[in-house]
Amino acid sequence: MDAKVQLLETVLGRSIKAHRDNVSFHCPFCNHEKPKLNVSLGTGKWGCWVCGDVSHGNSIVTLLHRLKVKSDVLDRAKSLWSIRDHSEVNKKQILTLPPEYTPIHQPKNTYQYRIASNYLKNRNIDMQLAIKYDIGYCEYGRYHGRIILPSYDGDGFLNSFVGRTYLPSEEMKYLSPPDLDKDNIIVYEDHINWSEPVILVEGRFDAIAVRRNAIPIDGKNIPHLLKERIVANRTDVYICLDGDAKSNAERLCNYFVKNGIKTSWSIYLIPKTPEHLVMIVYGSI
Repeated sequence: MDAKVQLLETVLGRSIKAHRDNVSFHCPFCNHEKPKLNVSLGTGKWGCWVCGDVSHGNSIVTLLHRLKVKSDVLDRAKSLWSIRDHSEVNKKQILTLPPEYTPIHQPKNTYQYRIASNYLKNRNIDMQLAIKYDIGYCEYGRYHGRIILPSYDGDGFLNSFVGRTYLPSEEMKYLSPPDLDKDNIIVYEDHINWSEPVILVEGRFDAIAVRRNAIPIDGKNIPHLLKERIVANRTDVYICLDGDAKSNAERLCNYFVKNGIKTSWSIYLIPKTPEHLVMIVYGSI
């Protein structure tokens, strides 16, 4: 049996041969009665035909991270799919989630869990989106009382996370790991299809609200790595920033236009619903 199939079957159960180099499994996220989770043995890309809007990824590592497999299984997968070890590529950027991090989709009968889950519900984030973006929270530690929003790169490695407080008494809304080089990070890269237009927004909750191919710049200024990747891929760009960032949006638009990138920009106010935000983004084209 193919070593890749054998490894996947230890995690997902029996496989079924699909077209070309693809194999199918029963989806652990929607639990459909038929094997709807498709994995490419060549590229490692995966997705479910039923819940694929929230259950898909560009790397097998992303899937295994979601399933919380043991480190030896993860290391074996990285070897089989020839995924480079980021600790060798950039030893300064070895990052792990806080030890107190708990996935929000794992219910707990605690006061902190109820507040955290209600906070996400009020922001129109359901459990499917929480699973898609690996959203968690911390009841203790440095990130006590905060929603944790992790980001993974194109190979499925953690490249950053942000803690957003859900406690009204906390003055500092956002807290990030110290000494993080934001210029060399593309947030939510594992969810991005570079052959389709990308939407640039300010924050991670904005990107989650857009739902599809949205990249948060985590502030007003775009990271250098993100600018380089967009230009290198010749990707069309929609820029959608807050109402106080008009000059930033214009500057970004001019930069991409000068580099031959088809670009449109729009300013929006805080949307009442995710659908409202999407309407404004596409209304600017």
